[in-house]
Amino acid sequence: MHERIEVASFATERIRLDLRLEVGNDFADILEVKTSVRDRSERIQRRHAPDGSLLLFGYGQDGFTAETRVESTRPPQRPEGDHLVWEIDIGPREEWQVDLEVPVPPGMGVTEPVRGDVADIFHHRVEDPAARWLARAAELTSDHLGLERATAQTRSDMSALRLETQVGEERISLPAAGMPF
Repeated sequence: MHERIEVASFATERIRLDLRLEVGNDFADILEVKTSVRDRSERIQRRHAPDGSLLLFGYGQDGFTAETRVESTRPPQRPEGDHLVWEIDIGPREEWQVDLEVPVPPGMGVTEPVRGDVADIFHHRVEDPAARWLARAAELTSDHLGLERATAQTRSDMSALRLETQVGEERISLPAAGMPF
């Protein structure tokens, strides 16, 4: 993920301002987002570059590990814990910018939200991405009707909570909420 922060001055004289960006990760599980997210803060490790050019958050429990990296093209003047603070001195009609990168896992490429115009899908002018995903998703057949219904509802919910991306020649779907980077 790439994000650019831009500041432009429309003032008639030189100004100084502080830009503060707080960065963090709760490493919430996609299923927890629907109920309540348990506090993982004691298990989240922080390893930040002293100059603030890199903030690294890591989490691990029971063999599961996840990591989020935030890289800044312009190190802040005052990195303060999980905050990046830039002291901006900008004159009339000047611009200032910084680029932030949050790399996705290797080989995953760039993810885009699944989009579709409802009218186009309804009139079959474009393929329905949710229907395509549901057609390929695993199904459960059981003699327990409640379990079958719960599984079908979960499949439906998961179709709405995903991103699609291209990896090589293959189009894949990923969870859109709670995904570790």
